[in-house]
Amino acid sequence: MNGMKWDWIDLLILFSIIITVLVTIVTYEEARWVGHAVAGSFSLILMVIIMTTGGMLTGRLRRRENVRIFPLHRKVSIWFSLYVIGVFFFGLAVTASHGEPVLTSVHGLFGLVVAVLAAAQVMPSLIIRNRAPLKGAHRIIGYLLAPFLTLQVIIGVYAAVIGTGREVALLHSLIGGISLLLFAWIIVEIRYPGPKSPDRAAIAGYIAALLNVIGCWIIGGYNYLTVYRGNIRGIILSGPQPWAHEIVMEAKEHIFLFLPVVSIMLALGLYTVTRDRALMEEAQIRKALIVTAGLAFFMVILMFVMGSTISNAALAAQGGEQ
Repeated sequence: MNGMKWDWIDLLILFSIIITVLVTIVTYEEARWVGHAVAGSFSLILMVIIMTTGGMLTGRLRRRENVRIFPLHRKVSIWFSLYVIGVFFFGLAVTASHGEPVLTSVHGLFGLVVAVLAAAQVMPSLIIRNRAPLKGAHRIIGYLLAPFLTLQVIIGVYAAVIGTGREVALLHSLIGGISLLLFAWIIVEIRYPGPKSPDRAAIAGYIAALLNVIGCWIIGGYNYLTVYRGNIRGIILSGPQPWAHEIVMEAKEHIFLFLPVVSIMLALGLYTVTRDRALMEEAQIRKALIVTAGLAFFMVILMFVMGSTISNAALAAQGGEQ
């Protein structure tokens, strides 16, 4: 142990492993999927770091001063691949512990694809010294990993919390997950702006605004009026956790109303920056855009947490049946 140097990436990995183990131990009897979901969430964090450092290496994002980007990118990529592969086998163990067949669900198959892509992303770079011919494939796999991992985590949480037969709720969740990825993208582009960052951030903002209008006001509104208000609300109020409707759902309804508005305002702000590139050099302008994107990101996270809480309350009222 003498001479071993720990940096923030090592500490992040150690922290994620400790938290995953502790959560798994605490929730194993009643909700074994929670530890797996926590591990998947940490995988998403590592993925964002990889995309950020990769963008700095290619010149798409502004490099951080006094930081050697390539060693950092390489270390995070190795940790990410090992972590994702470990999470995949962890998921197999959780599924097997339920007495269910492995690799038969959409979530399991997505997990296999993500694990294979993660291994393909890092293993050749560790074996082959001349990595120049691998850059094209490395970039393509990296672009594929981001949406695949995001969808895999969302589908897994949906299957564990809500169950099957609620396709509208699944679509609602998937749109939220894609929005999270877009808001994270916007924050990175504005935090470390490159020559084309305003254009890329604006495109992400337009898509996020459209998705949030569709996901919240259209799909979410339809689900609330047809499924929730007509059936689930009464089940929750008659169950052991009526507060899930009286408090959590009431708060979620307000986020449902304002999230698309915040997304639209962010898109308009990004459009203004593309029209006047000098604004990107203003620290206060960038800070305002980052805060707005961060607010939208946080609101989507709250939607996920509240939705899971409400679904759990409905299951509790029905005796835990899916």
